[in-house]
This record gives sequence, C-alpha cells and structure tokens, in this order.
Amino acid sequence: MNYVVHYCKNKDCNNAWVDEDLTNAQTRPPMWKYCDECCKKYGFVNPATPPHRDNYETRLKQIKMFKFQAKKINENERKLSA
Repeated sequence: MNYVVHYCKNKDCNNAWVDEDLTNAQTRPPMWKYCDECCKKYGFVNPATPPHRDNYETRLKQIKMFKFQAKKINENERKLSA
C-alpha cells in the first residue's frame, strides 16, 4: 500500500495528513478530501473514492490535438523563414 500527504479541501484550513494513496498521486498535492477536524466541525463528508472527472479523456484528446496543431504551425513558420 502506498501513502501520500493529503491537504484539506477546505481553503480556510491548513491541515495535512498521511493517508492511503487511492489516486496514485495523480493530483499534486491531493486535495479532494477534508481533514477530520473539518468533517467534525462543519459536517463535511469525504467520498470513499476520488471524484471521477467525466471529461478527462476528452481533455486529453484536446491537449494532443493542440500539441499537434502547434507542431504544424511551427513547421510552417520554419518553412516560411527559410
């Protein structure tokens, strides 16, 4: 089991703690959980698993397309300047 330092999702809280790494530290630093103090004080509830990003795959495709377009533009600029 891997562990990671989590930071409280509450922006007014500065707590951090070591917890199981459920996301393979895909977010740096993980900020999708509330600390125990905030859960007790404000009644927040932590999800059992990290929130799923529905548009993650779509966003990856967009980033790849933008990189491809930028590469093409750079190639065209080099041809014009030569």
